Amino acid sequence: MTQDKRKYPRYRVKESAFVVLRNHDSRLGQVIDISKNGLAMKYIAGEDSLDNLLQLDIFLSNTEFYLKSVRFKTTSDIQFSGASSVDGVDLRRRGGQFGKLTKKQTADVELFIRQYTLGGI
Repeated sequence: MTQDKRKYPRYRVKESAFVVLRNHDSRLGQVIDISKNGLAMKYIAGEDSLDNLLQLDIFLSNTEFYLKSVRFKTTSDIQFSGASSVDGVDLRRRGGQFGKLTKKQTADVELFIRQYTLGGI
């Protein structure tokens, strides 16, 4: 049995939360869970691979919540469980840690967790 090494608990989101991953191009993903220092998302892989260091924006489709330009370091990127490549579409799960957050970004992540998540995982 492996021990979870996370410093903070992860929380599932109540509604659809999305991320825009940015390096040399942009890609849209959906948040699976989030903590004070990182998140996991699912996304459709493109022809080119994403860098391990990205900037991302986090937003909800039906609210004014929008957290912009968060540094993100990938710690895992695997094929999404139960998903198979259909018509060349590769659904992946990417997890990682936020880079150094500003005070406002930290407050926004905490607000997101308080208002838009379910209980911990």
